[in-house]
Amino acid sequence: MTQYIAGALSDRLDRRLVLTAFTFLAALCALLLLAATHKVMVMACAAAFGAFALPIYALAVAQIQDTVDEGERIATSGGLLILNGFGSFIGPLVIGGMSLWWGDASLFITLTLVHLLIGGIYLFRLFARLMKPAAA
Repeated sequence: MTQYIAGALSDRLDRRLVLTAFTFLAALCALLLLAATHKVMVMACAAAFGAFALPIYALAVAQIQDTVDEGERIATSGGLLILNGFGSFIGPLVIGGMSLWWGDASLFITLTLVHLLIGGIYLFRLFARLMKPAAA
């Protein structure tokens, strides 16, 4: 359901802004999952995390498709799928390794840190483009 909301927002607002907001909100929800103690709170935070995290890939693909030439779109989509597959493979290995330091909380700590990192990169790129002087 939030895929539709994210798509509608990204059609009306700057897609990079929507992508950044969803990424930081997913990080916040992952962080709240660390603190959740009541079953209802855990379920609500997990649902909110999924609602914000799942549309990120679709928003990123749409953003990239807006910026590449028409002849490069298929190759770009293929590269994104490979990158997504790599992340799906390496993610559990990293989280498993982190569990040596952080124990059971490693999943949520890692999700929070990764989403903060990605959100920071999006934010940097958003402001870098806004600060770029207009061509004369």
